[in-house]
Amino acid sequence: MSQQQDFDSKLLKVIIKKSDDEPFNEYLNRVQPHLTNFPEEVIREWLYRHDNFIQRFGHHDLVHWSFEEAKFTTQEILDIKLFPSKLDHVINAGNNIWRHPMIKDYEPALSLRQKGTFPSPIIIFEDAGNYYDFTGENYLVPFHLAEGHKRYGQLKAIVDYPKRCQLVKPLLDSHNVYLLKMNGQV
Repeated sequence: MSQQQDFDSKLLKVIIKKSDDEPFNEYLNRVQPHLTNFPEEVIREWLYRHDNFIQRFGHHDLVHWSFEEAKFTTQEILDIKLFPSKLDHVINAGNNIWRHPMIKDYEPALSLRQKGTFPSPIIIFEDAGNYYDFTGENYLVPFHLAEGHKRYGQLKAIVDYPKRCQLVKPLLDSHNVYLLKMNGQV
């Protein structure tokens, strides 16, 4: 049975950005003492960059989340589950890497094409099937994509259409990821 994790509403007030132009270092200095379990890169790429983080994940017990750096092959990444309602959109948006020529020159496409990997690791829920997203749908197991949908979609496009994506360097054999365990009450 799925349940909402306990969360601290005071923490949510701390992690919301004060303004759209709040410098990252100020944000980090305010947030990091409350989320010591979050790597700096996760704070930057997920909490700071995504204004909808609190709406989508604020119902979880963030202080009990743990992150582990890992390496996944391209195929292991493509085997990560996404909600079926989101998968088509992510793949379609990823195909813009070859449909719209300008996109290939901006991140994350630029790093994928020139370095063969992501500019920053994607974040993956590990064994989170007892937890649910903000719509009430349980996360998929064993791995569910938490953050990095654009990178996932563009990686899939490169695998499906390598010549159209104009790779400068082939994809690496493995890519850095963060595995996220929720660890809170279920």
